[in-house]
Amino acid sequence: AATAPVIPSVSFPESHDTPRLAAELDGDRQAVLQRYAFAATFSAGVMMPMGFEYGFRKRLHVVTTSPQDWEAPHWDLTGAITPINRTKARFRPLNEEGWLQPMDLGNPQRFGFRKRTRDGREEVLVILNLDRTSAARVRVPPGVPAPPPLAWTDPLAGTSHPVTDPGEMEVGPAGILIVHPDPKFP
Repeated sequence: AATAPVIPSVSFPESHDTPRLAAELDGDRQAVLQRYAFAATFSAGVMMPMGFEYGFRKRLHVVTTSPQDWEAPHWDLTGAITPINRTKARFRPLNEEGWLQPMDLGNPQRFGFRKRTRDGREEVLVILNLDRTSAARVRVPPGVPAPPPLAWTDPLAGTSHPVTDPGEMEVGPAGILIVHPDPKFP
């Protein structure tokens, strides 16, 4: 919040200071993608270290990692990352440093935050299901991010759907949804 008016931040799903997500999450591709989607929605900028998209497991070293450390790919997430980046590009609040507020979604296995543009004109609610094995029903808190009609977008699939009454949505295991004003209505 203090630096937002001055400089944009960059979020990383993993870095040279952390274990590789493919190793830490035992090869859980969905959970790795969720972490990338979270990084993409949280900060104005998003970056990934070499090999993230291929499920590399060997920890990076800020000084000694070199091209000789290239591993055999465990997977290829390049196609799966595309809808996440397209979703990020679609929503102004995800591309600038603005007001951010964590939301209580009534369960410690669900995490949410509101993110607003600096001028306060646009807002989204980002919801993550931290449970990697079970889907979750989540209700949109009243007045968040705007009065109805609302829609939700799954950045992992690149699909959008209207939020129906009573504002409950299902978030898949290690899923993420972005709740936003429905663009079909003024």
